[in-house]
Amino acid sequence: MLGHVVGKAILDVEFVSNADHHVAEGRKLLGDGELEKAIAEFDKALSMDRRHAGALLGKGIALKLKGDKVAAREYFEKAEDADPRSDAGREARRHLDNL
Repeated sequence: MLGHVVGKAILDVEFVSNADHHVAEGRKLLGDGELEKAIAEFDKALSMDRRHAGALLGKGIALKLKGDKVAAREYFEKAEDADPRSDAGREARRHLDNL
């Protein structure tokens, strides 16, 4: 039982690390103006951690830049809800206030 619990904890950490990697790549692509590729990276992160505030925020920003304010609002709200006290949650709130 302990081995299974430890193995799951290591697996969870690996998924979080991979999700963070996809978020970092998405941010880089966003900075380069590659909106569709950025969204694909944020989606990969969200497939690993559906409440990853950074991925939700990034996808919201990409959607806002594409002009889809309705979908952007949804992702900003999810990012704020996922972690309201984090940098990502606070930034999501700022985007919501300015939509």
